[in-house]
Amino acid sequence: LAWHVKVTGRNEDISLTVTVNGQDMDRDAGLDLPVGSRAEIRYVVTNLGTWTSFYDISIEDPMVPMSAMSCTNTQQVYLGTVVCTARVTVTEGPYAHLVVADAYSANTPKMQASDWIVWNGVTSDRPSLALLPSGGGAT
Repeated sequence: LAWHVKVTGRNEDISLTVTVNGQDMDRDAGLDLPVGSRAEIRYVVTNLGTWTSFYDISIEDPMVPMSAMSCTNTQQVYLGTVVCTARVTVTEGPYAHLVVADAYSANTPKMQASDWIVWNGVTSDRPSLALLPSGGGAT
């Protein structure tokens, strides 16, 4: 049984990165997206562990149910990543919420990671936040 002992211990951890249309959207103000356009949300859950696999991966996005996501594999991943995508139609107004990923390994009861999604759905008659004068108000 001594051959099972490793010099370095096992490490179980995951990370979550969420992007919208290929851009990280967890900044304070987010980015402006045109109302009615389609946004592709990409959720990447990465196994940061050593010598471990993780399984039963789930992603909790308050605006997109897991059933509406297309995922590479959520059953079991050894030292890799799970990528899920979803397409949503942008609606007017701010969109900000926390996305949480859960996963399990043989050695830990539950691992969690989170990332924010922030964007603004804008119409063509409303100026983009990026187009406001440097003073912040309309002139």
